[in-house]
Amino acid sequence: MIMRLVILGLLLLTAIADAAIYKWTDKNGKVHYSDTPIDGAEVVTPAENTLNKINRSKVSPTPSITPKVNQTSYQVHIVSPQDQAALRVNNGDFDVNARVSPKLSDSQTLQLTVDGTRYGEPQRHGYFSLTNVDRGEHVIVVQLLSAEGKVLVQSQPTTVYVHRFSKLFKTN
Repeated sequence: MIMRLVILGLLLLTAIADAAIYKWTDKNGKVHYSDTPIDGAEVVTPAENTLNKINRSKVSPTPSITPKVNQTSYQVHIVSPQDQAALRVNNGDFDVNARVSPKLSDSQTLQLTVDGTRYGEPQRHGYFSLTNVDRGEHVIVVQLLSAEGKVLVQSQPTTVYVHRFSKLFKTN
């Protein structure tokens, strides 16, 4: 039964592919083409030269040149402060120390981000000094940048809680 349906379907497809093209002109003089016959339409048979033919030229294979890709896998790790650390710094100043392994190439730099915003300029060492950071929760990430400024790898986010003296509370 299934085989009969498949054969019937293929026969219908060939009948559709072999359908005639009809041409007629409407009362405004506009020429129309269709695959359904209309009164006054004439059957059009395309000439052989109107069919599109593509001549493929032979392409000789070019030797593949594989660029030398740096396969070094870098890791960036924030050494201090530790994740979830409470920093009691009344002036809001503290340091971030990051370690990269293996060593940076000459064209690579490190960028510190605080709460998703770049802090300072990219630099070649992993020691960052932050000043006047507002009190509260902050997420710190150190990114390894290529010469073009593209982020190659970044550290795991480190969350710190900055505690600062507030003028709202009176001291004794």
